Amino acid sequence: MSKRSTYMQAFNEVQDIIVDRNDKVINVLDVIGPRFASLVRDLSKPVKTEQDILGPQLKASNEQAVSQIFFMFMTALVISVAIIFVLLRMVMKQLGKDPNELDNIAMAISKGDLDLEYDERAPQGVFKSMLAMRQSLGLIREKEAQERIIARVNARIKSALDNANSNVMIADKDHKVIYLNDAIQQMFNHVESELQQNELPTFSANHILDTHNASLMPYFEQQLSHIESLTTSLEAQFVVAARTFKLVASPVMVEAQRVGTVFEWQDRTDELAAEKEKARIASENARVKYALDGSSGQVMIADTDFNVIYLNDSLVEMFKVAHKDITQAMPHFNVKAIENNKVNSFFSHFSDKLADIAAQTNSIETEFVIAGRTFTVIISPVNVDRERVGTVLEWQDRTYWLAKERKNTNCRRKCSS
Repeated sequence: MSKRSTYMQAFNEVQDIIVDRNDKVINVLDVIGPRFASLVRDLSKPVKTEQDILGPQLKASNEQAVSQIFFMFMTALVISVAIIFVLLRMVMKQLGKDPNELDNIAMAISKGDLDLEYDERAPQGVFKSMLAMRQSLGLIREKEAQERIIARVNARIKSALDNANSNVMIADKDHKVIYLNDAIQQMFNHVESELQQNELPTFSANHILDTHNASLMPYFEQQLSHIESLTTSLEAQFVVAARTFKLVASPVMVEAQRVGTVFEWQDRTDELAAEKEKARIASENARVKYALDGSSGQVMIADTDFNVIYLNDSLVEMFKVAHKDITQAMPHFNVKAIENNKVNSFFSHFSDKLADIAAQTNSIETEFVIAGRTFTVIISPVNVDRERVGTVLEWQDRTYWLAKERKNTNCRRKCSS
């Protein structure tokens, strides 16, 4: 029973709700609906009117906006193109050449190819700088080539100087000795002790390089300003510690600027002593020759090779007197041709005796006959410092003396008989 009553109660409540709903629909919604529809119609009319007015205006406005945007876009595009063009012009002006060409030029320069030709009319920017760099590299290459040539030439010159017999010393523009060849080093080594014992106690042949030449010898200290002003070679001679040195100083000029000085040395001490000795000997020889020329003895002098180098007047006269007889045996005999020829050229008597004469240490006498004329010759060696330097032959034509002796002998025989 309870379930039935519950069901009936719920059914009645649902029925009441449906009745209430229908009442509200009929009495409220059906009344409000037409009013709302009328209100919506009233509202839609002015909106549509405004839409009909605003639509064309909005369309025109949109079209105008599109036109403005297109114009602004084209303007911006033109300006951008102009800016890009100006920037390209500026960049190209700074580059001076197409980047690809610049890259090729840079690669060529990096490989050392500096001889390629380019359009170099009115170069500017990076291209101008690259051309300047290429030119500088070319100059550097030429300078290096010239320096290599100069280095090879200097090496040859140094090698030649090192092996030269001349005594060469080179000083830089500040008078510091920078080079000594082997010959001058040997010369200084040879005279070192003599210089130290006399005027230059601090002189050292092994410490000349890299020293100021004014400290080398007093001469340089006295002539320093003169050497600095040299434009041509200077030849001088000075004496230090009893040794006589000849010096030729020549400036080394590069582009009209003195960069150093070459000194050619010569130790003339022994040479001058030899010249003095030669002069003494020549003086003695002159006196001897003068004495022989005026002597009545017939004298001939030959050198170590037996070449006749002197006949005095008496001997020449003797040969002239005997010339007629001698030419009977020797038709080619000529008194004037005796000098500067060997002793045996005209007198074959000496031919087989030259070896013995060369070995002799004392005078020997020999006699021979030519065409009936009898000649006696005393042969004496000439020695200087135990060294044979020639031979003296003292001639005598004994023909008339022997004839006179034979005549006297015959007379004595006749008288005694």
